[in-house]
Amino acid sequence: MMVICLFEGIGVDLMLLDGWFWLWFLFLIFTCLCAGAVLMVNNRCRADRIHEKKRLKLERDIMAKKMSLSYAQKSWMLSAHILFIVAWFGGILCMFGLLITSLSANHNNELYVIYMNINLLDDVYVKYPALGALITGLLLSVLTNWGLTRYYWIIVKEVLTLGTIGFGIFYMNQWLDQVTAATSNGDFDTLQLSDIKHLLIGNLANLIALATMVILSYVKPWGRRKNAKKNRKK
Repeated sequence: MMVICLFEGIGVDLMLLDGWFWLWFLFLIFTCLCAGAVLMVNNRCRADRIHEKKRLKLERDIMAKKMSLSYAQKSWMLSAHILFIVAWFGGILCMFGLLITSLSANHNNELYVIYMNINLLDDVYVKYPALGALITGLLLSVLTNWGLTRYYWIIVKEVLTLGTIGFGIFYMNQWLDQVTAATSNGDFDTLQLSDIKHLLIGNLANLIALATMVILSYVKPWGRRKNAKKNRKK
């Protein structure tokens, strides 16, 4: 009664006050309902996103299992890769020995026989083993957990492999063909020592690159890339 008298004393219409009260009350209820609806929609969207991530992860795992090699298949593939590397390394090493021998050749026939053997080694023990090592290495990376770009040492191996093959195709083959053509035509006197030295230095670079690849395969330094670690955690 005192509150009512107080409002009447200051001239406030109780009907108007009662109407504003219910208006604010309804507005508060409406705001709470809207907030609850927003929270429900947000939680639903979050649940859908989590479910979608789990579904995509499950699909990736299933696809990875389908594409991955079994233990026996991986062993055979790795054995083939090692054999190709050994043949490639052995062919380049033999070529290096013959190139050193050619520096002390005294006549054209001797040079001709040496470079015919070098061409034979290049065709049988360098080109095909290099291609086989590249293919088996890519398959081992793609069809296993190693990946193509997950580890630094694998990236370095890929760069060295492609660089060595490209250097052999665009430079070593050209120099070898020039020297072989000169010896087959009997141009021993016109044959320049720099051509043989180019072959010798290029062959030595190939040996160093292959030795580095073998060491990287055994030591496996530097670990996993940071981006690969983040993707694995996700």
